[in-house]
Amino acid sequence: MGTRSLTYIKSEYDTDDNIICMYRQYDGYPEGHGLDLANFLNGFRVINGFSGNPKLRANGMGCLAAQLVAELKEGIGNIYLYPTDSEDCGEEYIYEIFMSPILGQQNIDNVLIKCIDVWNGNRVIFEGSPQEFIYQYGEKLQEDEVQVSN
Repeated sequence: MGTRSLTYIKSEYDTDDNIICMYRQYDGYPEGHGLDLANFLNGFRVINGFSGNPKLRANGMGCLAAQLVAELKEGIGNIYLYPTDSEDCGEEYIYEIFMSPILGQQNIDNVLIKCIDVWNGNRVIFEGSPQEFIYQYGEKLQEDEVQVSN
């Protein structure tokens, strides 16, 4: 049985207004789906309009949502788009992707991740930048791999 998760792309910081709800059938835990999200989002900037080099840029949160789905969807199964108000889908984790409330500075990475552990009382276990997520969960995974290989 897989570790299910829901990922909401939020239109704004601290809102219930979702642009998409993405359901992941398996590998939804932080060291799986969470790291997939963080690795993709690391260094992203949400901007209003664009010119020049579009690498790691999204023209608004809707553009970011479309890029994320394109990155994660690999054929049939595992990744599904659900209605934006979906909940109680058997998920163990919920991820919220949103723009930092300090968007005014367009020379900074401004995409944030929140991870909620549903099965442990809807406890927020992470909120911060993709880089911080990678540091917290990527390092832990590497340490576990070292211990297993000894």
